[in-house]
Amino acid sequence: MKKLIAIATIAIVAASINIAAAKDVMMRDQLVKAVTVAYTKDAGNEYVRIIISEPRSLNGVKYTVGVAMMVFEADLLDVAKSLKPGAKFSCVADKGSYKGRTSYTLRAIIE
Repeated sequence: MKKLIAIATIAIVAASINIAAAKDVMMRDQLVKAVTVAYTKDAGNEYVRIIISEPRSLNGVKYTVGVAMMVFEADLLDVAKSLKPGAKFSCVADKGSYKGRTSYTLRAIIE
């Protein structure tokens, strides 16, 4: 019984940390590298994956990486699908982590 309570407590704490780690961020002039339209496996709902360029630095070395920005909201799908590689856009996104890598979920496009 004690092991079960300990495991449940650890699971609740871990879930709380993941929920608290996500935060909304303002992103300006994001460069689109690729746009992919796909469907969820379970329900077949449409979503868009936008790969954006994000500048980083490590030990003084500056470089750029591709980071995924997911779009799930129906009212944002058409705007996301119309983006082309090389285009720039500004937005509000939820910054999170998936398998240890930074990822974003689009919340709003800023005109």
